[in-house]
Amino acid sequence: RDRSPSRGLGDVYKRQLFTLMERQSLSHICVSPSNPLRLVRYDQIYSYICDNYPMTSARTIAEYFHISQSYLCKLFHENGTTVTTVIQEIRLQQARSLLEQSDLSVQNIAELVGYHDLTYFIKLFKRYFSVTPYQYRKKYQSTKKLSQPTVT
Repeated sequence: RDRSPSRGLGDVYKRQLFTLMERQSLSHICVSPSNPLRLVRYDQIYSYICDNYPMTSARTIAEYFHISQSYLCKLFHENGTTVTTVIQEIRLQQARSLLEQSDLSVQNIAELVGYHDLTYFIKLFKRYFSVTPYQYRKKYQSTKKLSQPTVT
């Protein structure tokens, strides 16, 4: 045990953290500023977003992982994206699946995936898939009918 008076508690945390990192050789990790021993991985945050996409935001994610919003944004920036982009992509992919697999109205689908403004949802969907949700469903259903074998 090191009882050197020149070493502060921060140095002890740093040594423990580096030892842990060396042992586990984790990729894409960052240290929560509020707790230097808590490791936060990008993939953990991504999984959280996938599980909570309808009601998540940068604020709720930061609160859940006990990190600041600016730190969260920095982590996503280091991974080449933004928190908002990831949330939108997950929501829109889920909306696309619901358009393919259900008869729910576009309004209901928008609300289920976390958008309460239908116009905004349609705008994002069109930006992402190059067609509106209505056009996507119609195109998907006609493609599906063509690909089904005919029974004689």
